Amino acid sequence: ENFWSGYLETQRTQAPRLEFVEAVIRVPGYPARRSRYERLLLPWRRGSNQFVSVVSVLRTSFPTVSDV
Repeated sequence: ENFWSGYLETQRTQAPRLEFVEAVIRVPGYPARRSRYERLLLPWRRGSNQFVSVVSVLRTSFPTVSDV
């Protein structure tokens, strides 16, 4: 799955979605970190506009093997 698939599915179904994500996060000037987090996606609608709101909770984060 790609990054946007959960957002698109939440918007399509108009149902909340909980995802468990593992990702390598790279920030310029800092070592890459492998992180695991939970992401709650909530669909919203206002008039004819639709959007997805997100709440993320970090569970673990540690340096990648190449950065140790």
